[in-house]
Amino acid sequence: AEGLFINNKQNSTGNNASLIFSNDSGERKKAAVALIDTGNYGTGDLVFSLDGADSGSLNLTTDEKMRITNSGSVGIGTSSPAQKLHIDGGSNDPIIMLQRSGAGDAPIDISGIQFKNSANVLASILVRSVDINDGFIKFLSMKAGTLTERQRFNANTASVYIGRVGGEVSVASDNRTFSEGVGVTLAGGGEGGGSYNIFTADNTTTMYIGRQASDGNIIDFRQDGSNEGSISVSGST
Repeated sequence: AEGLFINNKQNSTGNNASLIFSNDSGERKKAAVALIDTGNYGTGDLVFSLDGADSGSLNLTTDEKMRITNSGSVGIGTSSPAQKLHIDGGSNDPIIMLQRSGAGDAPIDISGIQFKNSANVLASILVRSVDINDGFIKFLSMKAGTLTERQRFNANTASVYIGRVGGEVSVASDNRTFSEGVGVTLAGGGEGGGSYNIFTADNTTTMYIGRQASDGNIIDFRQDGSNEGSISVSGST
């Protein structure tokens, strides 16, 4: 590689070769990019440091903001990243923001995370807008080469759809229509056979079914789109 060459021949562990910046009239050092020696033959980490104090001067160690290790891991707020990206907010919440500022009011995928092996994206988590104020989260996974939505969480209605999902807000398929007000929708069929088992391994209650209103149907039974029966309550009965 050619270009500006900065070399510190005192290459013992902890020494550095730095590019230092300042726009202070007192010539205080305010920022630096440094190669910190961490091993043999000049092996080191690339460190980015910033001094945020009005009258302070840069300390390469205590003012460190980000580090790229010689193994390629990135640490923000930590000098020893444990993964490829490690963010430590200290006393603050380490929140990551992904924004698509040009999305406007249209239904569109806003942001997401994809998980890929050497060849294929095997899974995705996507956030999609319904309009400027509403949206939902989609979970997709790949089977037989096709990436398909498996689960949806609608934050606007606090509903979770697992199985067949479609449309921007509601779910409708195979003559079964599920309203936005439901808490969890399991839409079966296909490989799963449409059967769902709910069980517990001990003697605790297996399922709680609650209705906030004082009366009305608790459970509706349907077959081929037709209502075949229900379990309901009246008052406290």
